[in-house]
Amino acid sequence: GCHPLALKLHEPSSELPEKGADIQDYVKKTVLSALPEEAIPALDELAAMPVPTAAERLQNHESVGLLDEHALLRWLSSPDKLTELQHLIRNVRRTQWNEKRTREIHQARANYWVNVSDGDARLIELHHRIKAEDDDLDSYIEHNYSILMENNTGALASLLSDALDLKPSTEGLWRMAIQLALDRGESNHADTLLRKIPGEGNDAFTLELRARS
Repeated sequence: GCHPLALKLHEPSSELPEKGADIQDYVKKTVLSALPEEAIPALDELAAMPVPTAAERLQNHESVGLLDEHALLRWLSSPDKLTELQHLIRNVRRTQWNEKRTREIHQARANYWVNVSDGDARLIELHHRIKAEDDDLDSYIEHNYSILMENNTGALASLLSDALDLKPSTEGLWRMAIQLALDRGESNHADTLLRKIPGEGNDAFTLELRARS
């Protein structure tokens, strides 16, 4: 993950160094414990982010400087100056959350991003809704489908796959995934999804999708 600690602690035999108990313990005790309390919300916000983002877009943007002072951030050279947590730090921090805390953090992030209207905000909001195990994912995707499509169809396809893994019995998610595959010209993938869709699949919308495939 490009953090200097990864060079110091990496063991070639370990597939993912941050999974090692010794590394997790070292990072928690030596790095994260040194952070001031006011930096923790920004730490968790960035740990939950799916993609690098401009610091000023974050809810806890005022604490980004504290994280940077502790060498916990990566800055990406691009038309916009984007940042993210060092991957080692991000992955270790996520291991500190139990399932309930993970849902709470992502729900709080979804509640924030719902009020952001620029760029890829809807994709980021959808990511957080999935991680928060939102009960209305299919309704959300259907309502925002055109906006989600305009931004990044590849990212949307990946997010829909995550949503189906989370809620495989939700027919609405299958229909959205099939519609997206067809809109992307992926007829073979659409056919595969149509064969897997739960239930009878004889409603008008699904029959229309079958006719398109």
